[in-house]
Order: sequence, then structure tokens, then C-alpha cells
Amino acid sequence: MEDWLHFVETFSKYVLRGVLSPQLATMWGHLVAAVDHYFRPTQWASPEAFQEASRAAHDRLRAFANMAEELEFPYTSFTPNLHMLICQ
Repeated sequence: MEDWLHFVETFSKYVLRGVLSPQLATMWGHLVAAVDHYFRPTQWASPEAFQEASRAAHDRLRAFANMAEELEFPYTSFTPNLHMLICQ
């Protein structure tokens, strides 16, 4: 997980610059936002702030999955983990 976070937060900005189409760049942004929420510890000001951030991360993850479906990504792209995260 640590390697993934290093890639997402540091290297991806350089590796993916100019490589992704606008749609894929949007998808990548949705995925990064969700990863940041789920895997970066944060001190929340209130339970309501946590709930709001959780809903936003869920919406970003759902937007990622919807775009992947619209762009006809291979069925194997839709893992059980993605399904569980969206359904939870």
C-alpha cells in the first residue's frame, strides 16, 4: 500500500503528464481522491465532517466506475474490491 501511495501522490504527476486523455485524467482524479480518503488518516473536526468526506469519496469512486463502464473497460477491471467499496 505504501508503494501505491508514493506512486499516486508523487510519481504519477510526472509519469502520467500528457499521457492520459482528458476522460482518463478525470477518471484518475476520481480514483486518487478516493484513495486519499480511504488510505490517508485524517483528523476530522466532527462526525458530520467525516460523513461528508466519506460521501464525497464514495461519489468519486462511483464516478470512476461509471466512466470505466461507459468507456467499455474490460469486465476484469471491475473487481470485487471495487464493488464492495461502492456498495459499502
